[in-house]
This record gives sequence, C-alpha cells and structure tokens, in this order.
Amino acid sequence: MNPEKISLYFYRGLLYFYLHQFFEALLDLDFAVEKDDEPHTNYYLAWGRCFACLSMFPEAVKDLTAAVTLDEDCLEGFFNWGKCAYLLGDTPLAFLDF
Repeated sequence: MNPEKISLYFYRGLLYFYLHQFFEALLDLDFAVEKDDEPHTNYYLAWGRCFACLSMFPEAVKDLTAAVTLDEDCLEGFFNWGKCAYLLGDTPLAFLDF
C-alpha cells in the first residue's frame, strides 16, 4: 500500500476492527492518525474503540477525548468515552459524558 493513501490504512483498520483483529487494526489506525496532516474525528474514534476492546481504557479515553474535542457533536465518542470512564472507576466523568 502507498503511504500517500492514508485513508486506505484507516479503512483497512476498520475492516480489521470488525473482524476482531484489534492489534492489526491498531497498526493501521496508528499509521493513519500519525501520518495524516489534518486530524479526523473518525480516526481517533476508531483508535479509541480499538483500545477499549482490548481493555486498554486509559489509552481509549485519551483518543476518545481527542475525537470529541475535534467534533463536539460526536455522540458515539461521548458514549464510548463515558463507558471507558466508568470502567476505569471515574464515575463523575462517566456521568458527565452521559
């Protein structure tokens, strides 16, 4: 694959995510997030969801925070952010997100 086609890495990462191959998904999503000049909400949302599926909740919260910072109307980001905060034991943050 061509590194200039960053969106292809994102879409392949999504395919890996839906196939429950989370580590492979993280590699492609990491490449897409790091190499893209302009941050995208969907990239951070997918990245955060992968970390959440691997029970890596602090990393998930960090990336979901980036997603909702980029787009304050990203309801899926707030929902997943709240779930991860709850699973980390941060109930006040979870209630704030929900």
